[in-house]
Amino acid sequence: ISLSGTVGSLNTFEAFLSAATNAGVNGSTPDAVPTQGHALDTESFAGAFTVVTGADNATTAYALSIAANGTATNLIDSASGLGVVLDQSGNTISGYVTGHEGNAAWLVFTLSVNTATGDVTLTQDRAVHEPAASSPDTGEGVSLTGGLVTLTATVTDKDGDSAAQNLDLSSHVTFHDDGPSISLSGRVASLNTFEAYLSASTNAGVNGSTPDAVPTQGHALDKENFAGAFTVVTGADGATTAYALSIAANGTTTNLIDSASGLAVVLDQSGNTVSGYVTGHDNDPAWLVFTLTVNTATGDVTLTQDRAVHEPTASSPDTGEGISLTGGL
Repeated sequence: ISLSGTVGSLNTFEAFLSAATNAGVNGSTPDAVPTQGHALDTESFAGAFTVVTGADNATTAYALSIAANGTATNLIDSASGLGVVLDQSGNTISGYVTGHEGNAAWLVFTLSVNTATGDVTLTQDRAVHEPAASSPDTGEGVSLTGGLVTLTATVTDKDGDSAAQNLDLSSHVTFHDDGPSISLSGRVASLNTFEAYLSASTNAGVNGSTPDAVPTQGHALDKENFAGAFTVVTGADGATTAYALSIAANGTTTNLIDSASGLAVVLDQSGNTVSGYVTGHDNDPAWLVFTLTVNTATGDVTLTQDRAVHEPTASSPDTGEGISLTGGL
């Protein structure tokens, strides 16, 4: 018996992991029961060996082995951040989160072999870290490092004569990433302020019709949640979502005109706050027209208006018409 040079590969895809086994986190397209080509892969490795049976009609048997129970691997469990160690029972090799060997809730993967056919099955239960981050996710894989798992084929004839050959199976066992994805949902909230609530203390000495000394929700201040504007699929590794505001550049001119001065409003950003100032007075609080801020964890965006701006049309009586920032700002 010898190695043929033709070796299959075992591949699982974390998109198909289920919250039931993956620490409460579903993959992008979870399977309740592992399915071939998904979080389970069965491949025949009989062809990896060239067997000459001899005149006594020999048979071939296959077995998996590891160096020792508790052997550390190169894999890191995504949910816990802990290493994965190997444990063998019969013809099944299991990868457990270290410190939890034998506990089914902490089972990362299993490898088993059909001793008669050489079919090897890889089943993945929990996500592991892949070696490289990518945006967008490329489904990259991580394989076991060499020397961890051995597949042995033993040919034995009816006289009891035998020969054996080892195959290092490790690098042929690969776990593929399920990274997060995000898209627009089509459900977008809107932020609205009403100049009737502006106060003389910020609005160039001019009170609105019903001024608020302190901006109040639904008045000269509005806070709305924009998390629902995005459809987020976290993937099997338990992603989190963060929100940020941005502008093209400080000093970008808007379509807004400050009512008191008749001058344009320009944008300035500091951290997660975008401010609109009367042009030529950037960063001067006395000339602050509005601010936009975002809660990076929740997606709540707050608009606060300090000074009145020109609306696009005149009306009599006033209709409370509005003006929105032009697109792309």
